[in-house]
Amino acid sequence: TEIKPFLQHPLIEYVGPVDDQQKLFYLQRSKALLFPIKWEEPFGIVMAEAMGCGTPVVGFIEALYQKLSKTILPALL
Repeated sequence: TEIKPFLQHPLIEYVGPVDDQQKLFYLQRSKALLFPIKWEEPFGIVMAEAMGCGTPVVGFIEALYQKLSKTILPALL
């Protein structure tokens, strides 16, 4: 209810909380995942799930780079 009023745009659909199947459905059909945090998230599962579905992640370089360089990229190598 706090963010819903800010999402009144014809290209944005607020769906609320989703289960794992719904999350997979939306991530596979998304153009990108918006990851607008400026701090290092303790565990970047959201980014990994999006990238696993082939969905690009868009966010602040500090949060994305720190998480990618420490966890996801080494795992791919």
